[in-house]
Amino acid sequence: NKLTRSGEELEELSTLIKRNKSDDVNSLVFYNQDGRPNSMLTVEPLVEPEKSSYYVFLKYHTCYDLLPESAKLVVLDTKLSIKKAFYALIYNNVRAAILWDSSKQSYSGILTITDFIKVLVTLYPPDSGKMDEFEESSISSWRGESVYYFVL
Repeated sequence: NKLTRSGEELEELSTLIKRNKSDDVNSLVFYNQDGRPNSMLTVEPLVEPEKSSYYVFLKYHTCYDLLPESAKLVVLDTKLSIKKAFYALIYNNVRAAILWDSSKQSYSGILTITDFIKVLVTLYPPDSGKMDEFEESSISSWRGESVYYFVL
């Protein structure tokens, strides 16, 4: 279990807190996602301690502290075929990918698994027989027909 600590870690942590605790000074210990102490700050007490701890935490930590170290970011070119784009999302186990338009040299939107479902349901009904066209067309041509994409 990631949140349980060994006796040695608890002893070290309690020593750190005792060493830095006095009548006018408190210590705040922040933990990373593995449950290990990440950083410790010594602060003077304020009038509203419940609000001060949030202030101190946000002052010394960024949103990147919350992200796992192995987070994947998938970027797909809009010239890629729809079939390959779908498999890229599934293979990388992600729900969305950023779209890069190489002709404009800029990001052009976000493609999600939900986009595939919505377009399949609305543009390619089962009796139309257009699935070959769907698999061979590129994301950029597909996005021209779709109203479900998010534009950056």
